Amino acid sequence: MATIALESTVLAIGFGILTYFQFRHDPIWAPLILLMALVFAVYAVCLLVRPIAAVLATRRPIYKLDGYIRLRGRDGKNAPQESGYLAVLTETGETAGEWPLRGEHPLSYRIGPAMIEFSTYGGVHSIDGVETGALPKNFPAFGVGLNPRRRKIG
Repeated sequence: MATIALESTVLAIGFGILTYFQFRHDPIWAPLILLMALVFAVYAVCLLVRPIAAVLATRRPIYKLDGYIRLRGRDGKNAPQESGYLAVLTETGETAGEWPLRGEHPLSYRIGPAMIEFSTYGGVHSIDGVETGALPKNFPAFGVGLNPRRRKIG
């Protein structure tokens, strides 16, 4: 996506420069070229909205909570491949976060005490110090160097 946005940005800048020279020499085609520059600029912005939102989401804090884990079954909002929900509850019983779980078998309702590490964007990272698999154990710091090791991770 970012590569496509880079190409669109370069095209928008190129059409913008072409518009400038067209206005100076032969202004009849300049509005059409300016429209193309604006279309490519809007396209580049639209392509970058979701990646930028994802990066900004990772700046949110990671919480460590001594509370409860709640499992509950499916409801009308679940997709066909989802088996229910996992929720993190504070020590007073308030819901700190809830995420759908994938699986074939529906879950039954259960609550249990736990030390939980979670984030709103990534779900539950660990329960009582045991990794949940949200990130593999050998995931590189900041994700740097992930592509060459893709087959080794997971």
